[in-house]
Amino acid sequence: HLRCLCCLLARVGVQNLIINLQVREGERLKPGANPYSAFDATVNGSILADYFDSSETKWRDFLLKPWEITIRTGRGPNRKMISNRPSTSLDVESFPCHVAFSEEFLMSLASANRMWSVYSTTTSKLMQSVHSSSPSNQTSMRRSIAATAARTLVTALPYALENNLGFDLEFKVLGSGATKLRKCKDGRIEFFRFPPPRSNGFGGKRLYGQDVTFDKTVSIRALSDWIEIESVDEQVGGSRRHHEIEHSLIIFSEVVKQDRTTIVRIFSGVDINCKVSVPVSVVMSSPPDGDQIVGVCGLSSATQQSGSTSSVLPDGGMSKVSSKFGLPANKVKSHREEWRKVGST
Repeated sequence: HLRCLCCLLARVGVQNLIINLQVREGERLKPGANPYSAFDATVNGSILADYFDSSETKWRDFLLKPWEITIRTGRGPNRKMISNRPSTSLDVESFPCHVAFSEEFLMSLASANRMWSVYSTTTSKLMQSVHSSSPSNQTSMRRSIAATAARTLVTALPYALENNLGFDLEFKVLGSGATKLRKCKDGRIEFFRFPPPRSNGFGGKRLYGQDVTFDKTVSIRALSDWIEIESVDEQVGGSRRHHEIEHSLIIFSEVVKQDRTTIVRIFSGVDINCKVSVPVSVVMSSPPDGDQIVGVCGLSSATQQSGSTSSVLPDGGMSKVSSKFGLPANKVKSHREEWRKVGST
């Protein structure tokens, strides 16, 4: 697998690999000449390659057919000219290579190139700072560079839960044995990943696209009821679904793709998109509670995100403020009931 920071690019495999190697010790070009080691080697194999289409989270064929290639090399007497030294030859025989790719693959290559340029530039500047600093500070700066590089090279969290319900949620990620319960506060996005399945040895085995062997399911607790979003990758771009939970609340869920992150969004079904440059207070009126301010809506919530809104959690996860503003589900329910009774709200 070939990846660059948070971009999964391609994978390359070899099938029908045949290697033949013969080594001959003590060969001489002519009687009385110094002995040398001669060899003949032949490598034949078929190469397969796929590229990862991040828009559909699936592998696509980069090589339409296996690319067969044969490499022959050897060391021995020069058969084309008279020489007192043994010669080494290399012969490469390639069969036709059938390639297919999409615009998504070119965009992934360009993105990977940009990210690598940023990473290498940042690292080189840090190394210059280390060399110019005093010896007492070089050790701590080198540790800081190593930690920064490790964080930079860690793949971005590819999944997230966005809460626009008006109350906090709890969720856990199902698949490959993960059952830890996490909290997602109202108006925030919690990023997560599905842990890789166990493999031989230490660590896990990363699987992508059609290679995933377990069902990626997110189980969400809203009040005292549980909602399960099954096969998250397959629901990207599908229609929204409704769920009835405690107190006859109707809430909605949808799975969308934003940049390279798959977001499971839970909301009341009513969003407010504010296009003005100043924050706007949203007031809802209901017979039992009267007028209540339910939140502040800005220009795509930019006023709430202008500062440092992302935060790293103790367990290594990441959270940030949602860019959407949804009306609280309980307020929407009371207005729906009022409309049902009197025909207006």
